[in-house]
Amino acid sequence: MDRASHHSPGLLSVRTLVTVFCFVLLVLLAAATVAPLWAQKDWRLDGLSHFRMEYFAGLGLLGLFLLVTRRPVLLVLTLVFLGWNGVEVFRIPKGGAAPGRSVYKAASFNIHTQNRDFDRIVEWVKQEDPDIFVMVEATDSMLPLYNELDRLYPQKKRRSMGRSGLGAVIYSRYPVVDEKFAWGGVGTVPARVELPEGTVTLVVMHPPAPDSKDAWGWRNHALGDLAKLCASQTGAVIALGDMNCSPWSPFFQKFERESGLRSPNVRWLPRRTWPAGMPLIWTQIDQFFVSAQIRPVAEWTGPELGSDHYPIVMTFQFEP
Repeated sequence: MDRASHHSPGLLSVRTLVTVFCFVLLVLLAAATVAPLWAQKDWRLDGLSHFRMEYFAGLGLLGLFLLVTRRPVLLVLTLVFLGWNGVEVFRIPKGGAAPGRSVYKAASFNIHTQNRDFDRIVEWVKQEDPDIFVMVEATDSMLPLYNELDRLYPQKKRRSMGRSGLGAVIYSRYPVVDEKFAWGGVGTVPARVELPEGTVTLVVMHPPAPDSKDAWGWRNHALGDLAKLCASQTGAVIALGDMNCSPWSPFFQKFERESGLRSPNVRWLPRRTWPAGMPLIWTQIDQFFVSAQIRPVAEWTGPELGSDHYPIVMTFQFEP
């Protein structure tokens, strides 16, 4: 009896401390879950919106621990926020290839200004063999890479260096027609690509990274300009590139509404696109958007190619 009395307070104390720790962790994850409701008001709250996958994983592990250790009240609260994030993260895929129509492939890659892993990039492009390949954060110092890609796409290419040497590059197996549209962010390149079954307006985007209050405002303004640009086009449109915005930000949803484009819904889970090599904070800021005339078929992420971003790939068809 004396031994039990001696140890019981200690055991209760440990359990209480663990419960408090779990409660604090739940509060933090719950706060991060609801913070995006006010993301339009503050750049830091908007930043929290990009990590829904991490919140879901953290709440899932916490819920499993609470289930095993029999803490029902905290478990129920955890399941509420787990479900909230699950609804945001998971999708029911739609679409698929339509029979009898050609399937095209587009790829996009934020190469990073300091990337010199040109051999791996060229090898990946050869293996993936996209009909359209675009890069953002391209610079004039990447001439050796451009020369290699010129050999793969000998006749149809467009290169444009934007502000401060940063720009975007479009390579296509089909004719590219230059268009002079309004500027919509660093390295934004609009062009028309004449595919065998129709012409598609291609808008390569790269608005500023929202890493400060001012930069956040610039990004939002650039996304507004890009949305107007896309909405003003007639016919098929594909917008692609480094959006610097995830699907869980209200500015992503605003872009969809104002542009008239939609994000492809062909996967159960989001793609991890940034930051490369850091899986604990992966998020999806590199995007494809398509108009009603385009039918997305599949979408995936490529390997690490020397950048802080992964390349992204989408196959698509023209709607009948």
